[in-house]
Amino acid sequence: MQLSAVPFLAHALIECIGATSFILYPASQIPNPSREASLVSQLVGGALLQSSLIALIIAFKSEFAVDSGAWDNADRALALAFAFWHVWPCYRAIARIQSRGGEGAKTQQTLGGPVVHLGVHSVLLSAFLWSALQ
Repeated sequence: MQLSAVPFLAHALIECIGATSFILYPASQIPNPSREASLVSQLVGGALLQSSLIALIIAFKSEFAVDSGAWDNADRALALAFAFWHVWPCYRAIARIQSRGGEGAKTQQTLGGPVVHLGVHSVLLSAFLWSALQ
């Protein structure tokens, strides 16, 4: 596995943890969720799991590849797509930081809280941008 694939492994690990929260504990993401909101939370969790599976396939591409499995333009484009995804958890974390003490105060510390989320997703965003430039 190439160093450029490490952000994909990190994404898979981090997002599987997040997916578990969205799927099993929707109330940890949305205060007092309605049934519909819980289903949307679970849908987000499923999408996170799906993106984690794709990330693992990319990370271990050389194991599946008929050719050398070298890092190519398609991998760089995928890294940019994953970087784009991590903009949105950063945006959510910033919004949560700015609204501390509001209606969602109970969910503020889910998986470390918004400051941790901002840090983790900023690192992943940067790592994917780096990977795209390799």
